[in-house]
Amino acid sequence: MIALLIPVVLLLLYWYFARIFRYWKTRNVPYIEPVFPFGNFKNVALMRESIGVFVANMYKSSKEDFIGIWVLTTPSLIFRSPELLKHILVKDFNYFYDRPVLAEEDVDFIGANMLFFQKNPEWKAVRSKIGAVFSLSKLRGMVTIVDKIGEDMMKYLKKSGNDFEMNSRELCAKLTTDVIVSCGFGINANCFEDEKSPFREAGKKLFDLTLFNCLRVICYFLVPSIARLFKISFFDPKGVNFLRRVFWQAIDEREESKISRHDLIDILINLRQSESIPNFVGDKLAAQSIQFYAAGFETTSTGFSFSLYQIALHPDIQEKLRDEIHQFYNEHHEFTYDNIKSLTYLDKVFSETLRMHPGLPFLNRMTMNDYTIPETKHVIEKGTPIYISVLGLHFDPEYYPDPEIFDPERFSEENIKSRPEYAYLPFGNGPRNCIGARFAVMVTKICVAKILLQYKIEACEATPKKIEYDPNSFLAAPKGALTLRFIKINN
Repeated sequence: MIALLIPVVLLLLYWYFARIFRYWKTRNVPYIEPVFPFGNFKNVALMRESIGVFVANMYKSSKEDFIGIWVLTTPSLIFRSPELLKHILVKDFNYFYDRPVLAEEDVDFIGANMLFFQKNPEWKAVRSKIGAVFSLSKLRGMVTIVDKIGEDMMKYLKKSGNDFEMNSRELCAKLTTDVIVSCGFGINANCFEDEKSPFREAGKKLFDLTLFNCLRVICYFLVPSIARLFKISFFDPKGVNFLRRVFWQAIDEREESKISRHDLIDILINLRQSESIPNFVGDKLAAQSIQFYAAGFETTSTGFSFSLYQIALHPDIQEKLRDEIHQFYNEHHEFTYDNIKSLTYLDKVFSETLRMHPGLPFLNRMTMNDYTIPETKHVIEKGTPIYISVLGLHFDPEYYPDPEIFDPERFSEENIKSRPEYAYLPFGNGPRNCIGARFAVMVTKICVAKILLQYKIEACEATPKKIEYDPNSFLAAPKGALTLRFIKINN
């Protein structure tokens, strides 16, 4: 009996996969040939490459405007054309307003209510309120906090001597943690004074590239049925629970003291007391504070550390940049949100850094209703996941000649106008773009300027010659440390 059953089961499996893997062919959509049983997803499933690198490799394997792939057995589409990306992200956003990421309260209540994961219409209502944290007036007020913590960073560097090597990733993580916690929670994290700061330890739990953290990401982004079955949370529960306790302590202290800081805590208190978002209470509030910490910490820290890395590798660019910063500081003597806009070369350097090292190397959307691709007769069925390779676009020689070369002049006004707007997406675009983009840019500019005023940065023997992204991360996280040499300048 078993001998007869095995061939039947194998035949049914073959039929199932053969039918699934004909999906794009039967619709006359160009596609990448799948491999049983992984589809096109083998290297990610075997943890050989990150999701971002996987999507970039799919992007590079074709010149078509859109291509069909399979994430295991799920037919998905990668859009390559900047003109079509404009439709997906902005013009036809009402067809693509959610991400194909698991967001179910009975699996992970905190995660499901984070802005990044939230589904419409809750996402739209919450984002419109939380966006006030990053209004221009709020950002102008945050500069004082960033400047003060930047000085704490400089004191920390001074303790290391006049010529030393340091892992710039850890330096930037300390700085970013202090800034995020102070601006969002009104609390001093003291990462530069306390090597075991509980806030820094919480950040490590959320983003350390462990095997289990990698599996969490794969499940949530690509195989949600497994996360649903085993009730797997997106972030490490210990890190989340620490931040949750901190949030409710901050709420209690703020309500008792009646002191207003016009920060995230105040906004969430006001939302809880208003009726503008029904049932926005309890840990739905805490979820937004954890989202603020997680998203702000990783994107800002990554951009900052890669900026220092690229500046160290290019001494001619570093000297030109230092001259601009000296001239700026001799004129202004302080940083404000408005006057740092005059650091135009620093803006080019940071923009080029984000081209080569975008914090989130891919974007994803879910097709919410059947959608006809513009200028074609192809219909994308409701429920089809859409992927956009930020890394692929940013290294496409059609838009960026010699893309492996670090060249800030790509972001001169003339060069920006010469290429499609949607060929550069370090913070996404449209209604669901990165809410803290201006905050990340501000923090990085101020802190890079502070360092270059006092230190020359060089590559050393431990500095990686080329960046390899860690296959365990869904972000553009490098493998290992970014160790650089810091040399004090006698101005």
